[in-house]
Amino acid sequence: MNAIPAFRPNCCCTYRWLARAVAGMLFAMWLVLVAVEGLPVRHFPVGLSAQLAVLAVVFAGYAISVRHELAGALISLAGVAAFYAVTYVNLENTVGLAFAWFAAPPVLWLWSWRLARREHAAAQAPTDTPPSETV
Repeated sequence: MNAIPAFRPNCCCTYRWLARAVAGMLFAMWLVLVAVEGLPVRHFPVGLSAQLAVLAVVFAGYAISVRHELAGALISLAGVAAFYAVTYVNLENTVGLAFAWFAAPPVLWLWSWRLARREHAAAQAPTDTPPSETV
C-alpha cells in the first residue's frame, strides 16, 4: 500500500498516526530524562512513587490506544488529570503547562476515533435504491 494516497486531510488515519508519533516522542523524551537525571536508588518518596504510578497509567493508555483508541485515550486523559492532582496534593504546587503535552496524544486519538466513526457511518449509509443484481 502506498502511503501517499492514504494521506488525506481530515482522515482518521492522519490523526491516529500523528498521535502515535507524538506519544512515541513523549515516551522517548521521558526515558532520556530518567536516564540523565536518574532515580533515587535507596528510597522512593511517596510523592515520586505516586507520580511514577500515574505516569505508568498514562503510558499504558498510550499502548492501549494503538488498538482501542477510545479506551486508551480516556485512560491517558484520566492519567494526566491524576498526575496534576497527585502533584498538587504531594507538592502543594501545580505542574505547569509542560505536562499538558502528555494530553496531546489522547486528544488526537479521540479526534481520530470520532472521524473514524463518522467515516464508517458514511460508508455504510443506506441507499434508496435496491442493490443491483449481477448475472
